[in-house]
Amino acid sequence: MVKVNYASLQTQSSTMSSASQSRVAGFNQLISAFDSFGGSGGELIGTGYDAARAYATSVMSPYYKGCIL
Repeated sequence: MVKVNYASLQTQSSTMSSASQSRVAGFNQLISAFDSFGGSGGELIGTGYDAARAYATSVMSPYYKGCIL
């Protein structure tokens, strides 16, 4: 028979929940930054910035949205 320390299990669960919430908040900040960078077409010009914006909005933003799942 397996013995479970309920207090320890509750602490681990609470810690994991807090860490997950922090991680999701960080991912949301990244997504917001990528989206605002993607909309900065008038301020930053050039083919390098165009490529970076396309990559940020079409690759990185969806990637971090998937990480939240």
